[in-house]
Amino acid sequence: YVSNYAATKSFIRYFSEAFRFELRKQPVTITTLYPGYTQSEFGEIAQAKVPWFIQFTQTSSQSVAVAGIKGMFKGEKSIFPGFFNKISIGCASLLPGFLSVFFAGKVMSGKSRAGPTNFQF
Repeated sequence: YVSNYAATKSFIRYFSEAFRFELRKQPVTITTLYPGYTQSEFGEIAQAKVPWFIQFTQTSSQSVAVAGIKGMFKGEKSIFPGFFNKISIGCASLLPGFLSVFFAGKVMSGKSRAGPTNFQF
C-alpha cells in the first residue's frame, strides 16, 4: 500500500524535474502540481474512512485546480496548494526517509493510533 503510492509520487517528481531540465532551452514550462489530500467524490465512491487529522488538512478540488492553473501560467516549477499541504511537505522533508515511510504506512494501512479507518488509496 505504501510502495506503489510512493513510487508513483517519486516518478512524477523526478520525471518532471528531468523533463524540465531537458526542455530548459525551449519556450515551454513544466509545472508539477502536488495536490495533497483533495476533497472530491473519490472518497465517497471508494467508501474510504479518512482519519480526522487527514480530513483536517484537505483542500477543495476547486482550490487545487485554481492554484495549479495560476501557478502554471506564472511558470512555477512546483505547486503545493493549501496551507497544511505546504506544512506537511516541509515537515516530511525534515524527517529521515524511514520515518516518512513509517508514518505514511500507518496512515495508509488504517492502523494509526486514531483507530481502524479503512483508509486506502
